[in-house]
Amino acid sequence: MARVGLLVVGLIVALAACSVEGAGSSPSAATHDGSSGPAGSAPNSPIALRHFADDDLIAFDYPAGWHERAGGIVPSGNWPVVFVGPADLPSECTTNADGSGECRPWPVIHLAPGGAVVAWRFVGLPGDSPPTGGTPILVGGLSAFRTIGPADSGCAALGGDESIDVTVPTIPGHYYWFAAAACLSGPDRADNEGAFSAILASTTFPTTVSTSP
Repeated sequence: MARVGLLVVGLIVALAACSVEGAGSSPSAATHDGSSGPAGSAPNSPIALRHFADDDLIAFDYPAGWHERAGGIVPSGNWPVVFVGPADLPSECTTNADGSGECRPWPVIHLAPGGAVVAWRFVGLPGDSPPTGGTPILVGGLSAFRTIGPADSGCAALGGDESIDVTVPTIPGHYYWFAAAACLSGPDRADNEGAFSAILASTTFPTTVSTSP
């Protein structure tokens, strides 16, 4: 009988020890892949991207959910290569009632709150000098300059309230220069500012695009 009593006491002690160990362990400690942890502990999925490439001009990545529209020639040496943005992008050119045409710096849209549109352009005529004001940065391995401020007149006409302009003044072998611009509308611009920074980080030019298959 004394032996049975000792066995019962031992079993109670063992169960108590297991209970204390379980209470002190983390709920997600059973696995290292985050599957048993809280929903927020799983790693974020990478943003899906699309790739734009014009072998003679420029290449870059942009969010897969965005839209793309090729630009057209605008007088005075300003040629938008492409526009991208989260909303549908109509043409930047319109036809007047008298049959004449007019092309603007941006597609003819009105940005929704939190909206954005981005343009890559090549700019300049022989003999022109590119602007060099702003914060020095690198784009596609080349020196560039960035300015951020209130919307310029073209951006404000779209309903934007912030303009970001980037000039890449020296493209070896070309007389013109490249310029990127983002027109953003608030109140929350952080995601679109980040998307524009990612576009710049992925950009390559004819002199830096890999020629390997």
